[in-house]
Amino acid sequence: MRKPFLFLCLIFFACSTKEDPNESLKQEVIAIHDEVMPMMGGFVRDGMTIDSILNNFENIATESPAIDTTEQKEKLRALRQNIENANESMNDWMHQFNLDFDTMTQEEVKLYLENERAKIVEINNQFKKVEAQREEILSNYNKDTQ
Repeated sequence: MRKPFLFLCLIFFACSTKEDPNESLKQEVIAIHDEVMPMMGGFVRDGMTIDSILNNFENIATESPAIDTTEQKEKLRALRQNIENANESMNDWMHQFNLDFDTMTQEEVKLYLENERAKIVEINNQFKKVEAQREEILSNYNKDTQ
């Protein structure tokens, strides 16, 4: 009597602990998302810093007369726009990302997650480019002007 019961318990346990074949892909997508998220907050602060620099640009130009104010203003405005675009891309992705797979087959889930991974990788690359641009441009301004 014990052997059939033990056998049924093993089968039930094996079936109930079946690993989701898409779990690692889902975790990869979430990990990339988690890498980008902290940059969003920094970009919001950077946007305020850029606004402050632009609002005080006359003082900066007075203190550094050799500076090409037109070129610097254009770089700052372009950076501000790139920051906004990156944040908007991430916000759009987050609003569209869905982890409710109840009506999907495993293959559909896999395809969906692969597509989302490609999107979030592209957004991550966009953020890294803007981060490099931010470091290059904002490093030219000392903390007193920000």
